[in-house]
Amino acid sequence: SLECSDASDCTLTVPLPLDCDKSYCKRSWCYVDPTNCARLHYPSVFFDNRHYSYAACGELDSFTFTERLRSLKGRVFQVGYVSNTGGWKGAFNPSGSFAINKQWTGPAVDFVHQTALEGGFAINMTEPPEWLRNNSRAFFGNSNFDLCVYAVSLGYLDFCVGSFTINEKRSSVTTMFEIASDPIYLIAHIDRSSTDWES
Repeated sequence: SLECSDASDCTLTVPLPLDCDKSYCKRSWCYVDPTNCARLHYPSVFFDNRHYSYAACGELDSFTFTERLRSLKGRVFQVGYVSNTGGWKGAFNPSGSFAINKQWTGPAVDFVHQTALEGGFAINMTEPPEWLRNNSRAFFGNSNFDLCVYAVSLGYLDFCVGSFTINEKRSSVTTMFEIASDPIYLIAHIDRSSTDWES
């Protein structure tokens, strides 16, 4: 594990420098009673039935971030890539969704690949089993986006890459991580012959 080169860089810089995986040792924290603490707190990874909080002491929690990042290193994730039209917002491959090749482009692809490099994990492009498609259709509908979410919810994939619409049904079966958002516009015809805006 790397040591912090300068403690002040580690405790005052947000986000924390990548070489500073022990900066949580320099920050104030305490154990709290989770039933009486309104501040952000987490279960201890060392002691059962104990919760710790940096927020209760007015500090940022870098321990959770560091431990999450450390848990990614060296892992291989099974990932489904879903092609958006053109890929200008999400992911695109001329061979279509779940293609296993190096032709994937788009900001979602770039984001995930950069995250893998910085997090020290590998991505194994994976297509959900074909037999799962019928189950996904019965639950969701006929899209490859639904199939990918369905495969993640059952553990056949670890996550999906693409530009997804987050809806109630999709978010009810798996966690959605938003990396971008687009406004939704309602375009409607206005009847100009009426003077009453409610009619």
